[in-house]
Amino acid sequence: MHAPGTLHADQARPDSSRVFVGRSMTYEGLEPKLQSALDSFPRFCERLRSARRVLLKPNVMGLHNPARGRTTHPEFLRALIVAIRTMTRAEIVVGDGAGPGVHTPKAFAATGIADIAGALGVPVRAFTTAPMSIIEVPNPYLYHQLELAAELAEFDVLINVPKLKTTYASPAAGMKNLMGLMSQPYRFMFHAHGLHEGVADLNTVVVPQLTVVDGILGCELRWPRKADVFVVGEDPVATDTVCSDVMSIPTERTPYLKLASMKGLGQLDRARIDVVGTPVDEVRTPFKVPPQESPESLSTEMVKVIDCGACCIGCVGTIQKGIDDIRRDGLLPRMRKPMTVVIGPNWDPSQFDQSSTLLIGNCAVGRARTWPNVVRGCPPLIHKFSEKLVAVSEQG
Repeated sequence: MHAPGTLHADQARPDSSRVFVGRSMTYEGLEPKLQSALDSFPRFCERLRSARRVLLKPNVMGLHNPARGRTTHPEFLRALIVAIRTMTRAEIVVGDGAGPGVHTPKAFAATGIADIAGALGVPVRAFTTAPMSIIEVPNPYLYHQLELAAELAEFDVLINVPKLKTTYASPAAGMKNLMGLMSQPYRFMFHAHGLHEGVADLNTVVVPQLTVVDGILGCELRWPRKADVFVVGEDPVATDTVCSDVMSIPTERTPYLKLASMKGLGQLDRARIDVVGTPVDEVRTPFKVPPQESPESLSTEMVKVIDCGACCIGCVGTIQKGIDDIRRDGLLPRMRKPMTVVIGPNWDPSQFDQSSTLLIGNCAVGRARTWPNVVRGCPPLIHKFSEKLVAVSEQG
């Protein structure tokens, strides 16, 4: 069994490094603009016309209203489905797996995608509970095999429909969006042992025939960011590179791009990427990116973060997002005593005060199972961390 873009077939390499950049101030009237973008890729269109089944893989990470900009907008997906249906009689399916601790069908409902798909008669697949198959990764950087949704083998065309956004795990998120096709244990492994190597290995065995990026309403870390753009390409590396340029982010900040290009999965050299449609300079919208400093740099006047080694980006992201939420919600005045937040497994319980130390993540909690103040998870849920941090500090 292999997925629609494996290295075992002629579809393994992108047909071209052309990237279409389009401008749209709204999701209304988007169908002809997407149709024009698709027409820029004649080989893809030929393949689409002969396809029997087509999978659209949006970004459905959690229970988020589309106005937050964190997930593929339902109107963007609707317009894409309408455009595709003018070109093929293939069955179209929407499928994804939500993030840790999230019920995927509820996420499809919260994001509005379930309603759109239902209105168009398009079935929706929740890959978090779907049967999985083990796929061998040729010439892996880190992961010799991956566990992917078995149904992938039944599709002739895979279209990745990510969101234009920066995340705490990675400044660009297009190729990373394919992680929703994996089993949850492997997604945890990526965050714990090597995200960028994992994304490169994943894109070795799952290469979408087209990537269509929704950037009309993007997401800057965790907050909506209007960008009025969409980006389309057959080459996933080139497409993410152009998205990085749109957001004014150096590609060096996204290591999986270089790793994937070294595998021959796409073009990273801008001189060899053919950008058509709207010039990037006309749609450039600088996005904030995660800090590059160590986890200790997240410390504030009331929160001291201690990295005890071998912590992963999952816990780091939870702390950063949780502190952001505390500031945003005006909860800092409720914190009566300074708190120490410990992440990572290599810590000595005797060196910390139990009443003012919060252990974050299963790695840290495993060292002291009777510790009174903990937030379990891999990674922990953001709201659980922020609520616990404020509650313990309030005890004075």
